[in-house]
Amino acid sequence: MREFNRRQVAAARSRRATPEELREARERLKEIDAELQRTELLPETKNGEEREQRYERVLRLRAMRDEFARKVPPQKPHHANGILLSLFMLVGSVLICGMCAGGSFFVLRFITQKPDPTATSSGFWDDMKSQDYVDLHENLLYPTLRVQRPTDIFVSDARATDALYGKVTDAQLISVPSDTTQLQNVQITYAVTRGNNVRYNVTLTLQLHTNTWGISDFGNTFSPTGPGVPNIQPTPTVNPQESPTATPVSDIGGMPIADLPRRRDG
Repeated sequence: MREFNRRQVAAARSRRATPEELREARERLKEIDAELQRTELLPETKNGEEREQRYERVLRLRAMRDEFARKVPPQKPHHANGILLSLFMLVGSVLICGMCAGGSFFVLRFITQKPDPTATSSGFWDDMKSQDYVDLHENLLYPTLRVQRPTDIFVSDARATDALYGKVTDAQLISVPSDTTQLQNVQITYAVTRGNNVRYNVTLTLQLHTNTWGISDFGNTFSPTGPGVPNIQPTPTVNPQESPTATPVSDIGGMPIADLPRRRDG
């Protein structure tokens, strides 16, 4: 029955009233208002209930509530086990505290940890092997050295050394300081191979700047020295427009004509 009434109310709300129904509703509202004005109110409504009547009403309501409780016993709410809930909250609290402490530790270690200088030196030799000298100059050199050796001069020196001794084909780490966390300057030595036969040692000096290592001195990278390294001099450039002036040579003793004694006239 309630479902039927609910459906009727829903259908009535969803349907829009016609103008005729609206006029009838206004007339019906006026009639109900007139009936209410003609209806006499009870003395209890005007003056309130007497004390005895109010007490009787309270007793009647209590009796009705007790009867309903006997017919429909109240259902006790189901509560979870208190010990299990306490244990779950304790374990959750410990896990949350552990995660917060571990996260804080790793974040602090990441902020305060210095980078590894060997990563920068390895990148230096990787760029030397691939002959990517522009990237090496812009990203791996210390700012002061980068200003002292402009890109064009640095690239020119590197290519000139490659032309004389061959390009870098291998670089093996020989020595590195054991603890670099407290150092601002680090020297790392490599055994470098150029071409197939030129082998020599190079000591790179790295300096820390804004928590980043930069190469402040690349040693004898571009001037190989050591046992077994040939002393190769750059080939001088000959200007084809300039030709040596030949000095005429006499047939007497191979002396130049200008140096022969002149004959005196008799």
